[in-house]
Amino acid sequence: MYTGMLKDYHSVSMDTAIDMHKLIRFLTLSLANDGYLNFMGNEFGQFIEWNYAQELDWFLLDYPRHYAFRKFVKDLNNFYLEHKELWQLDSTYDGFKWIVVDDNKNNVASYIRSAADGKYVVVVINFSPVEYHKYIMGVPERKAYRAEVYSALKKYGGEEERRPTFKAVGTPAHGHKYSIKLNIPKNSVMILIPEDKEEK
Repeated sequence: MYTGMLKDYHSVSMDTAIDMHKLIRFLTLSLANDGYLNFMGNEFGQFIEWNYAQELDWFLLDYPRHYAFRKFVKDLNNFYLEHKELWQLDSTYDGFKWIVVDDNKNNVASYIRSAADGKYVVVVINFSPVEYHKYIMGVPERKAYRAEVYSALKKYGGEEERRPTFKAVGTPAHGHKYSIKLNIPKNSVMILIPEDKEEK
């Protein structure tokens, strides 16, 4: 069951499984309305179903991909606690707004999560095993948007060295006055934070 999990061994099915675990965890965290359900073992990508009669498969943390996934979940949890945009308005429609809701061709979705003070984050999810370059997406303000949460980083088992920043331009898209061109890694999640300074 756990063959093919060495650091130097790459399996499309294994990579996809770990990436999908990231996406499922993220969706549970960011879209849950007044609730958060997560079974023990999900935080490090346990494969088998939770079983009350035995302990978790802690040995999986000896495998780099599971250890990296645990790091992703830990950082995501910390980000969630530090950013009220993801939870403050869970019980109203004011806290959530779709940007890209109908891109079934590319399997990309994006939305805005907002706090009561008007601060917001932009969430981008690629459900596809295909990487997209120069993907145009509407944004509310002409600012630079930095990927604070970026599941494609090497420390999480991805291939990217650093978090990207995307600058908005005055081209309308998705009902917004401005847009950004994204490079979106396969099977990935990004949470973009607008920087304070307006772009010229």
